[in-house]
Amino acid sequence: MLVAVFLTFGTVSVFAKDKGKEKDTTSQVSGTSTGTSTVTNPPTSPTDPNGCAPNTGGGKACHFDVSGTFTASPLGTGTYAGKVTLDYHSYTATNRCATASGTITFTNTATGDKLYTMIDPTRSNVCETATPTIHSEDLVLIITGGTGQFAGATGTIMSKGTTIDAGPGMHTDSATLTGSITLEHGNNGHGCGNDGHDNGNGNGGDDNGNGHCGSNHGDGHDDNGGDN
Repeated sequence: MLVAVFLTFGTVSVFAKDKGKEKDTTSQVSGTSTGTSTVTNPPTSPTDPNGCAPNTGGGKACHFDVSGTFTASPLGTGTYAGKVTLDYHSYTATNRCATASGTITFTNTATGDKLYTMIDPTRSNVCETATPTIHSEDLVLIITGGTGQFAGATGTIMSKGTTIDAGPGMHTDSATLTGSITLEHGNNGHGCGNDGHDNGNGNGGDDNGNGHCGSNHGDGHDDNGGDN
């Protein structure tokens, strides 16, 4: 009898452990973005050492405010904004490219959840094309976390497209977004609870990743299986 009791409790313990141990979710990113980029350090004179001087060597850089919209799975639909620097230090007649760095934040319009990314300067550049007013854009965005469903997110997004001159210091941008994102368990569309339920303390979310943390609507499912 003692052996039977021990085995019974052992089995219950294992099941409880396995129930609470669910893996993070990794999904492929697929979508597009469109927007604008504006130079924030236009040269005040031809010899301005800090002014944007594209297509030249010597280490001069151009700083941009970027913003626009995106639609991508599983990020949803929303807006993006950030700051990007193009460094022309390595620009030459045979390597007509600038190294890109900076940060970009994606915001889901429906939920307000934010996804934070950092541009990897070792793998990101903007290069001239045969058409002087059109540049190719190849950015690697490292996911560094976020809020809501994107809290603790990791992964990489590749942004590949073009940036077109639209006037002095102005450009229009368009890109295809690919890559992968890993969402922590509990932030992957099943609410904020440890086991995918919100225990009545907030929205449980839906299967589209629209869960919220800390909103006391209590419309999730409690531990007893009933609706709140």
